[in-house]
Amino acid sequence: MNYMKINNTIGKDIFDWVINIKGYASEQKIESITGKKYIDCSLSYGNIYFRGTEDDKNDFCSECYKDESEFKIIGITKQS
Repeated sequence: MNYMKINNTIGKDIFDWVINIKGYASEQKIESITGKKYIDCSLSYGNIYFRGTEDDKNDFCSECYKDESEFKIIGITKQS
């Protein structure tokens, strides 16, 4: 993954998010859904690990909700 869309993060807190999924997500699938490559996003079985502001996370999840053919978001947790 080469780059990440960065919103204006001045004054915004950046968090680590765990996005729980059902199904299989690949980097290629996420890139095709969102139209972007993310550097602060990694995958493991059943989870997508995402680092960004709450707005970045919301944008990312909104894009993922558009195509739930291979995986579905079932939960989101903010890590401390």
